[in-house]
Amino acid sequence: SDETLKETVGGWRLQTVWTILEEVAEGRVAEALAHVDRLLATGESINALLPQLSWGLRRFGVAVQLIEQAERGS
Repeated sequence: SDETLKETVGGWRLQTVWTILEEVAEGRVAEALAHVDRLLATGESINALLPQLSWGLRRFGVAVQLIEQAERGS
């Protein structure tokens, strides 16, 4: 059905966003950019993709700051 297709594609796109964030966190930027390219090639809007990615990247940034503060305080 159309609903099943939408759920499958939506789930794939969400999983891909999490994969991109994981790759960035692990320093695999080229792989992350390849996934972004594939999402854009499937017709995903950059305006829909960027907020999802920025939300995750902000969380990584906050975590890094907290770790650095803890290391300086030790």
